[in-house]
Amino acid sequence: MRRERVLVVEGERMRRELLATVLEGAGFAVVQATSGEEAFARLRMERDGIDRLVTAPLAGAHVCAVILADEFRSLRRGREAVVIEGAASPAEVAAMLQRPARAPAASAAAPATPALRNAA
Repeated sequence: MRRERVLVVEGERMRRELLATVLEGAGFAVVQATSGEEAFARLRMERDGIDRLVTAPLAGAHVCAVILADEFRSLRRGREAVVIEGAASPAEVAAMLQRPARAPAASAAAPATPALRNAA
């Protein structure tokens, strides 16, 4: 059975690698990107190979996390994008991704936790 592939976009190496390790431990296959620009390139290269997106606000980036999440949703209809806000732990992100996906209309509601926003 194919594991769901998650594109993790985070500029801080230690945080990105920790998040990738926790998500892999939770059963996801992880692809990493260090910037919004790199994430866009991976999305275009991978086509249908990326199932979900997890991104943090990207300081000093030309592509912000919200624009990246919007682009991901337009390319991958019905797929989940999560924008990490504040001090969300990798375990909180993994728990959110392990929940059943919500319908797009419902996901525009309040965030699942104060530190996460489901951008799907």
